[in-house]
Amino acid sequence: MYKKIMSHNIVNNKIDVSNLQFEEALDQLKEIMKQLQSNEIKLQDSIAQYEKSIALKNHCEALSNNARVRIEELAQSNASDHDNGSQN
Repeated sequence: MYKKIMSHNIVNNKIDVSNLQFEEALDQLKEIMKQLQSNEIKLQDSIAQYEKSIALKNHCEALSNNARVRIEELAQSNASDHDNGSQN
């Protein structure tokens, strides 16, 4: 038997996962994948879970990209600070 994933908000016919941290979204995505692979989930539920998995994947990718950009900005700032310090 499969266990239900946390309920999710639906806004304008879209699943809202924007309040989830990266780790929470990834954990939910992993759980959905287990459910879908178990073949113990009803067709209608599998469609809903697949839909949610797409929203979770997109959310994780966005959070990951934001983190990458932030790290690049910090690295550039650090390199710039280091260069300015060595010129004095």
